[in-house]
Amino acid sequence: MEKWWIEAQLRDGGRCVYCGLDLYATFGLYYSTQGDHLIPRSTLRQPELADVLRNHDVFRGGPVRYNSVSNCVTTCVFCNQHKGKALPDGWERMTREELIDWNRRELATVRSSHEREYERRVAVLASRQQPS
Repeated sequence: MEKWWIEAQLRDGGRCVYCGLDLYATFGLYYSTQGDHLIPRSTLRQPELADVLRNHDVFRGGPVRYNSVSNCVTTCVFCNQHKGKALPDGWERMTREELIDWNRRELATVRSSHEREYERRVAVLASRQQPS
C-alpha cells in the first residue's frame, strides 16, 4: 500500500468521508475501501487550469499531484462510484472542506434513493420466501 493512501486512511479515521460508514467494521468493508480524488485526473490534465490548481486549497501551493494525501479521501464503494468525476460549479473558489461538504450533500440524496430501492427489493424477496 502506498504511503499517501495509508496517510489518507489514518487522517479520515477509517471512515467514508461522505457517508460516515466505518470501513474497518468488517473484513469485507475494509477490503472494499476506496480512495476518491477530490479533483479528478481529467481536470488535473487540463493545461489551462495549471495556475488555478497550483493555488487551490486542495494543493495549498504545493505540487499538483493526482495521488496526493490532500487530493484523496477515504470512501466506501457506493460513494466513490456515485461521485465519479463530479465537481461543482465554482469548485475553483472552494476550499477542500467545502468540496467534501458539497459531495456529502450530493451523495446523501443519491444514497437515500438507492436505500429506498434496496428496502423495496428486500421486501419483495422476503415475501417470495414465505412458505405457502
